[in-house]
Amino acid sequence: MDKTFGAGCLLVDGPMGSHIHNSHLVDTMITVNQKDWLATGEKFFGTDKKKWKFKCPVCGNAQSIEDFEKLGMSAKEAADYVYFSCIGRWSKGKIGTMMKKGKPCDYTLGGLFKLGELEVIGEDGSKGQLFVFADDNAMGELEKVSFKDPLDVP
Repeated sequence: MDKTFGAGCLLVDGPMGSHIHNSHLVDTMITVNQKDWLATGEKFFGTDKKKWKFKCPVCGNAQSIEDFEKLGMSAKEAADYVYFSCIGRWSKGKIGTMMKKGKPCDYTLGGLFKLGELEVIGEDGSKGQLFVFADDNAMGELEKVSFKDPLDVP
């Protein structure tokens, strides 16, 4: 029997056994340049980047650098993880996983399943997937300036 779990994923029972299908990996990817991403973050969260909130694509947990600092991380270390890994990876106690719902969870974009919906292109042309902003209006702004055609992406 098929079972839905986390961020648009579906555990599908097929002839070769169960496998994970993510129907929106390519369909909903928003690709923006770093300048637009930074401007949108400041518009919706202010100039203090420690207060910017990002949403885990699996459990929906909203997290900031300040949240990671409360766990004892330095601001620099927290800035490396806040838009890339759910805070549940470092939280004590019960957490969720991709297969077991719970908030926060242990998901990271550095794992096997890349469930990010946002790709940011740096000034040097480097590309990276990030967690989306935890404000739907901010994401609406990014959709307006996103590259619509994959051939337009630098």
